[in-house]
Amino acid sequence: MRRVLLAVVAIVVFETSCNIERRPTDPESPITQIHVLPDSILIDPSGTWRFDVFGRDRAGDSVPVSVTWSASAGQIGSDAMFTADTSEDDVTITAALSSYPSVQSTALVRKNRVIQVILEPSAVSLMPGASQSFSALGVRRRGDTVSINVNYSATGGTITPNGVYTAGSAPGTYRVIASRRALADTAVVTILNPPVASVTVSPASSNIYVGRTVQLTATARDAAGNILSGRSITWSSSASSVASVSAAGLVNASAVGSATITATSEGQSGSATINVALVPVASVVVAPGSGTLRIGTSAQFNATTKDSAGNTLTGRPVTWSSSAPGVAGV
Repeated sequence: MRRVLLAVVAIVVFETSCNIERRPTDPESPITQIHVLPDSILIDPSGTWRFDVFGRDRAGDSVPVSVTWSASAGQIGSDAMFTADTSEDDVTITAALSSYPSVQSTALVRKNRVIQVILEPSAVSLMPGASQSFSALGVRRRGDTVSINVNYSATGGTITPNGVYTAGSAPGTYRVIASRRALADTAVVTILNPPVASVTVSPASSNIYVGRTVQLTATARDAAGNILSGRSITWSSSASSVASVSAAGLVNASAVGSATITATSEGQSGSATINVALVPVASVVVAPGSGTLRIGTSAQFNATTKDSAGNTLTGRPVTWSSSAPGVAGV
């Protein structure tokens, strides 16, 4: 409303400052001047108006006159009825004394043209891919508003010729522009980050040995299933004594058992199951490898358990047996 009022004030100041120039009189004419009434009007494009005219003789008295009417645009008849054209351009009406055409007077027809464009809505926030319809109003010289046709453009996303805007995929602030001749208005469009609708963790399950690690990956998606990047992920374990997880999703197996690892983003969660087992014994080495004993004596043997890579495994129970307990028991 403030923009409309300012525009109307500017029009009033402009129009009241304009004067209509009178043509010089013909020294041989008994009519020294003619006057068109009114000398300035404001009408809509295609509007109509009937003018009047009178003359002044050399004594300064008002007298009726016969004139020829003409208009720089639109049409005016011999009855002084003017019909404006459809354009918004101002028009000059001229009345020339029929007997002395050099004696003339003019009037200015100001079109109630659009002097300001207002785009609605002026600001909107949208999710990527969402649509919004825009419309444009024209503020005319009198301060009234009218629907107008404009050319639409946008700095991001797309907009149809009839003002339907579709947001792009990149969050940020963009502008929709409505232009008409030298006039324009803009609206601010904020494209928001879509909320996380689901989180998936990969791999969904893992079987690992105590002391080993596995890297998990969390993927956040929107309601349409599109992958969302740059979202904060929080990791947690249902049994951190069995399997703990770092802020980057790296799982460390500490004890035999099972744990559920959960990734959470914006209130949505996904999980993976971690099963932890002991590294299997691949070989047992007995030392010394051989020995000789006298009857009644003893010797200490040691057993070392190893995994498939040859690494020593500690804490594994060992069962001993003898192939001939009558000869040597253990």
